[in-house]
Amino acid sequence: AQDFGIHSTESSNPKRFSENSSEPPDLPVHCCMSGCANCVWLEYAEEVVKYYERKGAKLKLDQLLQDIEDNLNDEMIKAFVKMEIKFAYGKKLSS
Repeated sequence: AQDFGIHSTESSNPKRFSENSSEPPDLPVHCCMSGCANCVWLEYAEEVVKYYERKGAKLKLDQLLQDIEDNLNDEMIKAFVKMEIKFAYGKKLSS
């Protein structure tokens, strides 16, 4: 049997995201491509959203969305992060 990566709940992301980090999380290095419920790409996307939510406390929404556009290369991750950020800003504005 061929081993395509890690099948566990542990992250294979080399640099764990920290709430205090001023840098975005690193891209995942291992993905088994089997559609795991705990996929490293889902964890990465959640970490990126947390990073931009924290960064968004200091930026206007349009500035934050431009930063995401400029700094994320993966179109799927970019779309997910932008959607989550817009949702978070909408909740903030309506409260």
